[in-house]
Amino acid sequence: MSVLGGIGCVFSLIYVWKLFTIPAKSFQIILGTGNPYETVEPSGVNLNRIVRVKLQNNTNTEISNGELHLRNLDPPNNGFKDFLLEDRITIGRRESTFIGVAAYSEGTSEALAGPWIQLILPNPGGYFMPATYGHLPIRSHIHLKFSSLDDIFEEVHCRIFLDSYHVLHLEEWS
Repeated sequence: MSVLGGIGCVFSLIYVWKLFTIPAKSFQIILGTGNPYETVEPSGVNLNRIVRVKLQNNTNTEISNGELHLRNLDPPNNGFKDFLLEDRITIGRRESTFIGVAAYSEGTSEALAGPWIQLILPNPGGYFMPATYGHLPIRSHIHLKFSSLDDIFEEVHCRIFLDSYHVLHLEEWS
């Protein structure tokens, strides 16, 4: 094989590789399992499981003033369908961050499991909310949206639920 034939073969392989490679989205909300997507922390005699999402910026530009919202909660909580989970999020170029979505008291031999899933929400600061604000039933369908100013970067549909062992899960739902 000549040198030019070898170079042509390499370029052909690169072309075929590019045809079958799916480019990464510019921004992703990633749901996963295990650490750091899920952590278990002691809370007195109970254990709290926290589920998180990864916000991945795949661009060469920093994103600032980002907000992660939970939208279209089904069923609603005290008439509320939408919640702000976190605001003022800054993610550097080609960097990521993890944001807590919900927690659940799983129970132990000394403590009962919780009656609801608790959203991880910022302090409402000066607003009076119902005592059950942010409490979800054991199974809910949610829609997460990440935006900055007027740009929507990513939206995912997911469900948050407890399995038969009272373990909290957050997974994509189509």
